[in-house]
Amino acid sequence: MFSVSALHVAWMCLQGAAGRPWPVTAGVVAVHVVMAGLFLVRLPESGPPRVVMWLPALPSLALGAFVSASPDLSFSPAATLLFSLGALGMLLSMLALGRSFAVLPGARRLVDRGPYRLVRHPMYASELLMFAALVLHLHALFAAGLLVLVGLALAWRITAEERALGALGGHAEYTARVRHRLIPGVW
Repeated sequence: MFSVSALHVAWMCLQGAAGRPWPVTAGVVAVHVVMAGLFLVRLPESGPPRVVMWLPALPSLALGAFVSASPDLSFSPAATLLFSLGALGMLLSMLALGRSFAVLPGARRLVDRGPYRLVRHPMYASELLMFAALVLHLHALFAAGLLVLVGLALAWRITAEERALGALGGHAEYTARVRHRLIPGVW
């Protein structure tokens, strides 16, 4: 995963960000650099890794491929702001996770600090915000459909992750204290 992130960052720099606004480029580069660093120092999973856990992660990985392979995405000021807020949320979430960061759903250590005090999956909420920014320039009905599909894929991933985290001590208390998974007041 580190080599994929490093290659993506290098590619973005070489491309000159394909005309994207600098906050979008800076957000993508910062997220990949932090992700690569945390991936290298992450804690081992508490249980045996299961190959089937790749399935719920595939939609997020596909989103990354979509962003990488689409140099001509247009960013309005609103899309730039949404994407930047999503990248900032992603960075804050990854830094709060620290060594518990993982690409695949798994059980390492329960984290309840930073944005994890507000919702149980702030990194996925940030990813949803970034995706919303990417589809702002598309036809409204098509964009809404894509957002629904991404939301369903994230719900699947969240369910798999919470199943894995359920084995950790303190998870039941955490879910009672932080009631919402993705969007405060909604779900």
